[in-house]
Amino acid sequence: MADDDQVPIERLRQFLRDAMPAAAELASVERLSGGLSCLTYAIGGDGWEAILRRAPQAVSSSRAYDFAHEFRILERMWANTEIPVPKPLALCEDAAIIGAPFYVMERVKGLVLQRHMPEQARATVDGTRAAALLVDALGALSDVAPELMSSRRNGGAYLERQLALFRKLWAANRTRPIPEVEELAGWLERNRPATQRLSAVHGDFKLDNVMFSAGKPLEIAAVLDWELATAGDPLVDLGWLVFFLTRDDHDDLELGEHAIRAGSPFPPRAALAQAYAERTGLSVDALPWYVALSGFKLAAIMEGSYRRYLEGDRSQPKFAGLEQAVMRWARRGLRAARGELSME
Repeated sequence: MADDDQVPIERLRQFLRDAMPAAAELASVERLSGGLSCLTYAIGGDGWEAILRRAPQAVSSSRAYDFAHEFRILERMWANTEIPVPKPLALCEDAAIIGAPFYVMERVKGLVLQRHMPEQARATVDGTRAAALLVDALGALSDVAPELMSSRRNGGAYLERQLALFRKLWAANRTRPIPEVEELAGWLERNRPATQRLSAVHGDFKLDNVMFSAGKPLEIAAVLDWELATAGDPLVDLGWLVFFLTRDDHDDLELGEHAIRAGSPFPPRAALAQAYAERTGLSVDALPWYVALSGFKLAAIMEGSYRRYLEGDRSQPKFAGLEQAVMRWARRGLRAARGELSME
């Protein structure tokens, strides 16, 4: 078996012997397609399967890839909440083992609702139930005490800190002037709402980070990708989910968007928001602000990936499309700010 995408198999095998002594010898490593940030691998041996997550080598030292934080969040969620997450199995903070810190978690199998899912699978999905499950998961997150989210909690002023953080990130990542990003940042500063509650925040809650069971009735099998989890304003997660929901092929999102094409109708964004308000007791009057914030954050984050592409990183072919996509995301955020983004 050859090294797969620069994973040194023998060093990984030795680590797993020590960290997971009950598991049989590592026999397979397969790079999985998926997100544009972390690298994900399916690994396994006789009678076991798991998932390994690590940062790209080019950015493995970045605080944005704090795998110890993500692993410990998974441990706390697994042990202290009813939110379904993969069981965390092993953490390695030594970059010398495979070139970057990483962790191993159980492999959960199921269905991810996405644009290119097989038609046969789509036909089995109850869109109304899927939406209700998403709302319930977000509600459960909003019930989790902020103290569970580790030392990253910095008390109040969460939204103020978010804006400062992503303004700084945009300044560091920017490769060209994009007036829409600057306009959006200014609008967000001037119209920042008061946080109603501090709780757990997933940070990347959208359809491709939620795995549903393949059977009936539909259930959530696992909420994935906790790398951005922290304590903060739970409406940030609702805004992020709504930002990414699209109903057809004519919306203006690219890279990671999800058309709502289930076997039965998925409710409008407005109905999703109302159900969230009823589940959590939180007002959603300021939801357009949180949707607009999502556009600003996404533009700032992915401009960094576009910068890596310009500097020669070809690990993700989709990075080339970020030249236009970053501008589209900023414009979508502005549409939310102006009340022009449909809630259908």
